[in-house]
Order: sequence, then structure tokens, then C-alpha cells
Amino acid sequence: MSPEEIIRDRVRAVAEKDAAALAAPHSADVVLYDVLGPLHAEGRDAEKERVRSWLDGYDGPIDYKIAELTVVTGEDIAFAHYLAHLAGTLRSGGVVDMWTRATVGFQRREGRWEITHEHNSAPLPM
Repeated sequence: MSPEEIIRDRVRAVAEKDAAALAAPHSADVVLYDVLGPLHAEGRDAEKERVRSWLDGYDGPIDYKIAELTVVTGEDIAFAHYLAHLAGTLRSGGVVDMWTRATVGFQRREGRWEITHEHNSAPLPM
């Protein structure tokens, strides 16, 4: 899959609560900075656990949409940035309805695009 296809496939994977599909394009040595803790994590196993925990926290469907996607692709390096809207009800009863920002770095390794860096953030009211 191309970097753009990998990003667009996230919408389907979130809707299906498919943690394995969300983690699959990440490299074994991916560096992760996420809205949720921990502050910094590394590796596909950390990503798998992070998304599994995140998806399991929702009761019912998760509405996830990507907006303003920009992908720049070179021969073996690519990056993407986009906004993501997330809405749903947590198992705790809380309601989530928020926008986040994402920047994703890719490397082509052995002919396959892999996510090697991912940074997700949310604006904080100061």
C-alpha cells in the first residue's frame, strides 16, 4: 500500500475496531508520540497495545474521519499530515467529540512502505 492508502485505511480499521490492522503498517522500530500516554513509546508491539487499549475503551462504534490529508512521497521517504475527528461513547460513559492532529513519517523498506514515526496531538486551551 502507498502511504496515502495506509492513512486512508485507518478510517476502516477504526470503524471495525481492528487493532491489528492499525498496527500492521508500523515498523518494528517505530517511534511514537501520542495524545494519550505514555509520552514516548517505540516498536510495533507498543503500537499494537496502545491501539488495542484505545479501541477497547469505547462502548459501541467510533466515528473517525480524516480531513486535510497531505502526503509527500519521495523514492524511499514519505510523510503525511492531517486532522482527525473522533467521536464516540467511552465504556466509562464519557462522550468523546474532538479533533486531533497527526504527522506520520514513512520509509520504504524492502519495497514496502512502513510507518517509522508517528506523532498525534490535540490542542490544549492555555
